[in-house]
Amino acid sequence: MFLATNGGHDWRHDRVEGRDWARWAYSGWLCYYASQFYVTDPVTFRKKLAVTMRDIGPYTSVYAGIAFAWSESKNTVNELIQPVYAAREMGTGDVMLFHGTAFTPELLDALRQKPFQHAAVLPPTAP
Repeated sequence: MFLATNGGHDWRHDRVEGRDWARWAYSGWLCYYASQFYVTDPVTFRKKLAVTMRDIGPYTSVYAGIAFAWSESKNTVNELIQPVYAAREMGTGDVMLFHGTAFTPELLDALRQKPFQHAAVLPPTAP
């Protein structure tokens, strides 16, 4: 059996709602964690991903959750491509893209031609 979960970038906020994913990662229970912080600004994205990576990256694989569209906003194609590159540069287990109904032909072409043209270099498996 495998356990995986998703949530925000900072477990200190999520655990108030019973989502103590950092403790689960430290205990070796998670096979991966999918962070969900949907932003259009690449600097904010990097800062939030860095918090998650610092907190649990040594204990489990972290996948960066990137959204095309969500309740408050929507990323342009360029705004979506930048965090994919950032996540790969920062050593995540790669990315999870949300949500499928927002895929457009333009977006799929951009993903094929840019960040997904080459495979990501995955970090070593967590202990």
